[in-house]
Amino acid sequence: SRASRKVDTVKSNRVRFLLAVAATAAALTACTPAGTAAVVGGERISSAELNQNIEAVKREAAAINADLDAPEALPAKLPQVVLHYLVLIRQSEQLARRDGITVSESEIDQQIKRYEDAYQISFDQLAPRVGIPKARIRDFMRAQVIQNKVAPRLGITEQTTENEAMEKLDKALSEAAPVTWNPRYGKRVGLDGRFELPDRFGAADADGNEG
Repeated sequence: SRASRKVDTVKSNRVRFLLAVAATAAALTACTPAGTAAVVGGERISSAELNQNIEAVKREAAAINADLDAPEALPAKLPQVVLHYLVLIRQSEQLARRDGITVSESEIDQQIKRYEDAYQISFDQLAPRVGIPKARIRDFMRAQVIQNKVAPRLGITEQTTENEAMEKLDKALSEAAPVTWNPRYGKRVGLDGRFELPDRFGAADADGNEG
């Protein structure tokens, strides 16, 4: 009958709709494997690794009474800021391997001293305030040295504005090591630690756990 055909059509349309929704959900979540915060040039950063680093920053910040929840304390939520540094370190390492850039321990020491002179505080005290776990300080400083060494090749000079320099470095890092972000953390905007958050997923959990 016409009525039964109409019901069948509605059911068929609903099945197609549900299949389409399922396919879309699969496409959105297939960007990163389960338990992965990001993939950097084929290298996986697990959610467990990210969470360990987040907890380290929390402990170290609490030990020096640094309030990471204060307005403007960080450019994004702590999970995203820590993920930004982990990604930046891996991108810089891959860029160095690609371009044959080497970094000595003394160069890392000098980079640390430059920061300490600029901020008039030991980097052990500064790191937790900006979301860097102490165990990753030298990795982060190594990444900074690598970026300093590649900068002249990118046409970055003393006359280059900070925004232009960051855009050029971000492009070079992304070309050397493309990043696939877990959608729950959004996507990094440039190199200053800010993130775009898609409305579908909302902000990352405060503790960085996967949901």
